[in-house]
Amino acid sequence: MGCQSRNEVWHYDYVPNLDCELVTGRLYEGPWIDKPVHPKDIVGLSYGYAYEGKVWVEHLKNLKRPSGIIHLNHSLEDLKGFIDKSLPKNSSDRIMLRQIGIKFIVTNGQHRACIAKFINYPIKSATVTPIVSGLAEDELMNFIRLKTEEAQSKIFRFL
Repeated sequence: MGCQSRNEVWHYDYVPNLDCELVTGRLYEGPWIDKPVHPKDIVGLSYGYAYEGKVWVEHLKNLKRPSGIIHLNHSLEDLKGFIDKSLPKNSSDRIMLRQIGIKFIVTNGQHRACIAKFINYPIKSATVTPIVSGLAEDELMNFIRLKTEEAQSKIFRFL
């Protein structure tokens, strides 16, 4: 039967791609820090153009590895263990994020972060760099709101 996630409104929120859509100039970053991150505060991914223009549920289905990972990890505990593999600081699977206000964009570990978001599993330790200038949280959230409305009108037109 596998893990199941009940349908929630945010599943259809637009997922901005920081590097492809939002950044027109230089982002100025603060120093890297390690901290826990709650998945509800993750609002975007920094990933290749192939994943641009999608909502969260499409990312869960279409990112190359999560669909296979979900099929291989049949229980909630298996998925949590998969996410926790990113905890060592020297791990190539380490979850890394850019912080904009109190929101986060994933720059490494997109698969683990996407699954964490869907199972509402806090990331115990991630490497985070704050964006100190170049993009404000209100700009980011306004962009997401507008693109969500646009994306939902396309999705629900075909249901």
